[in-house]
Amino acid sequence: MGAASGYLLMGRLAPFKTSGSLAQKIGRYFLGIAGLIIIWKGLDSLFGLVAPEESLFGYFLRYIRYGATAIWATFLAPLIFLRLKLAKAGRRTVI
Repeated sequence: MGAASGYLLMGRLAPFKTSGSLAQKIGRYFLGIAGLIIIWKGLDSLFGLVAPEESLFGYFLRYIRYGATAIWATFLAPLIFLRLKLAKAGRRTVI
């Protein structure tokens, strides 16, 4: 659900081209990975304080963590890449 939502948002609000200089690509890589790790581990630690992972609520929180990670990868990271000039805007999709 997070990947599908993020992809649709990215196509409308943050379409970007994957081309760019080597420095831009390296910047995108490290920023993207850093964001993934922060979201993944941060929510894992936070949610671990709230509920045991092997409970019904723990499974729900895991779903939220996966969704947040997917939205980062498919929408938020490209949006930040565009704002920081690490990527150029691409064609908007009409989906």
